[in-house]
Amino acid sequence: MAKKRRGFIKNMAEFVRGIAERVLAEDEGGVWRTIKGSPVFIKDGQSVNDALREKFGKKGKGISPSKASRLTALIEKKGGFSYQPNFHTSPKDGYMVSPYKDREKVVSTKGITPNNLVDYVLDNQDLFQNRDHYFGAWKDEDSVYFDVSVKHEDKETAFIYAKKHEQLAIYDIKNNDSIYLEKEGVV
Repeated sequence: MAKKRRGFIKNMAEFVRGIAERVLAEDEGGVWRTIKGSPVFIKDGQSVNDALREKFGKKGKGISPSKASRLTALIEKKGGFSYQPNFHTSPKDGYMVSPYKDREKVVSTKGITPNNLVDYVLDNQDLFQNRDHYFGAWKDEDSVYFDVSVKHEDKETAFIYAKKHEQLAIYDIKNNDSIYLEKEGVV
C-alpha cells in the first residue's frame, strides 16, 4: 500500500510541476503537448523534434544507448529488426510497410553506430507516438535502411499501402520474408 501511495504522490508532484511550468511559460508563445506522458512545450515556430531534443537531450526518450547497441548487433546478426521504441515492443506477425518515404534514411554498413539509431528515433519521435508505427531497419549489401513502418494484419492491405507509397516490397514478420510487389504482380 505504501508503494502505491508513493507512486500516487510522485504522479501528483509531476502533474503539479507540469501545471507550474505551463503557467510560467504562458508568456513565451507556444503550446504544450503531452508526449509519452511528459509535458513538452513547443515554442512558436519550433519543430516537435527540436522541442523533444530540448526537453530530453540528444539521448532521446524512446531508445537508450544500450538498447541501440543491441539493435545494431541485430542488424549484423539477423539482417534487421522492427521495434516500437516508445512502447518497447516488436511485432510477432503481420506485414510491415513504410508509408513515409521521406523519412527513409540510408547508412553505410561500415559507418553504422548505435548513435545513428538513437538519432533516427529522436528525429521521428512524432511518428513513434503511434503504437502501430515501428522503427524498421534492414541490411542490403553495403547499406542499412531505416524507416518508420506500419504494421498491417493482412497481406492485401499491406500491398495496397506499399503500392500507394511507392515501396518495392512488404515484410512478412512471421515468415521473416520480404515480399516484392513486382513478383506478386501487384505493380
